[in-house]
Amino acid sequence: LVPGVNVVQTTKGSLSVVVQGFAQKDVLVLIDGVPYYETQNGPLDLQQIPASIIGKIEVVKGASSVLYGPNAMGGVVNIVTKKGVAGTAGTISGELGGGGYGRGTVTINHGSEHGFSILGTIDYRTRDSLSFSDDYEPHPSSIRGMGKKKTYIVDDGGKKENSDLESLNLWTRLGYAATDNAEVYASLYHFNIERGRLFSDNHNKRFFESKKGAAFSTFGRYDMYEDNGIDLNARYHALDWLTLRAMAFYHQHQDDYISYEDWTMQTPMATSTWDDDSAGISLFTDMALPSWGNLSLTVQYRKDEHRQRGDYHYPWQNSESDITTLAAEHTLLWGDLKMVTGISYSYFDAQKIADDPGYS
Repeated sequence: LVPGVNVVQTTKGSLSVVVQGFAQKDVLVLIDGVPYYETQNGPLDLQQIPASIIGKIEVVKGASSVLYGPNAMGGVVNIVTKKGVAGTAGTISGELGGGGYGRGTVTINHGSEHGFSILGTIDYRTRDSLSFSDDYEPHPSSIRGMGKKKTYIVDDGGKKENSDLESLNLWTRLGYAATDNAEVYASLYHFNIERGRLFSDNHNKRFFESKKGAAFSTFGRYDMYEDNGIDLNARYHALDWLTLRAMAFYHQHQDDYISYEDWTMQTPMATSTWDDDSAGISLFTDMALPSWGNLSLTVQYRKDEHRQRGDYHYPWQNSESDITTLAAEHTLLWGDLKMVTGISYSYFDAQKIADDPGYS
C-alpha cells in the first residue's frame, strides 16, 4: 500500500490506478521499464497483469525523471517482474467464491545463475456475477436517448447485471545471463477476456445509427478483448563506470464491443471494433563519473497506429503517430543531499487523425 495511490474499477469493468488524484491517462505505467497503454484511450486495464509475475512495484508520485519520456505528468508506476532463478520450481493454486467465481494459476520456473532461465505463468479466471450489498437500494438511472421517460431502474439489487467475465492470461519471461555484467531477456504475453460492461445506476446512454455515425450504447459487452506482445531488454556493464541498456517492444490490441438497445441485452445495435499496434525502442547510457556524479543519456522512439470502425458495414478510420525523445539527466550527491538536473526534448508527429466516429 502506497499513500496517495488507489486502484479503482471503472464502469467499463476495467481496473485503473489513480495517483494523488491523477487518473491513469496522466500516469505512465511501465512493466520492466516498457510502457503499456492503449493507443486511443491511454489507460491499460490492470487486470492484464497476473499477480504471480510481479516482483515489486515502484511508484514515483508527481514530477518524474526525464528518462521515462513524456506522458508522466501524474507520476510513474513501474511493475518489475520476477526473474527466473537457479533450480526448478512451480506452483499450482486455485480459488473458488460466490457468484460463480473461480480462478486457477500455474507458474513454473527453471534456470541457472549464469545461463538460460524461464518463468512462465497461466492464469484463468471466470465469474458469473458480482453481488450488491444487502442494504443496496435500487437507484433510477437517467438514460440519454430513451425517449420521453427519462429514468429507469437498470439494476434492482441482488446480482449485478452484466457483470460476468472469463479471462485467460499467458505470460512467459525468457532470459540469458552470460555473466553478472551482461543479460538479455524477452517477455511474451497473451491476454483475452470476454466480459459485460457494468451498468451505471446513475447515467447511461444510447444512440441509434444516424448521419453522425454508428449506433452506440453503454448497455454492451466485449465479445472479444485481446492483447498480444513481446518485450526485449538487454543490459551490459561495459566498464566500472559505464552501463549500456536497451529496450524494445511490440504490442497489439483488438476488441469487439457489442451495443444493445437496453439493459435486457436482447437486441444488438452495432459491433464496434478497435485494432491497435504499438512499437518502440529505447537506448540508455548510464555513467558513474568520479567527482561529477551520475549522468544518464537516452534516445527513444515510439510509433502508434489505431484503427476503428463503428460497425461491420462502416469503413475503417485510421490514426497514426510517432514520438521521438532525447533526454539527459545528471545526479549529484553531497552526503545525504541529492540534486537531480534533467533536460529532454520530445517531437510528436500525428501523421493521420481519424474522423470523429460519431459515437463518443
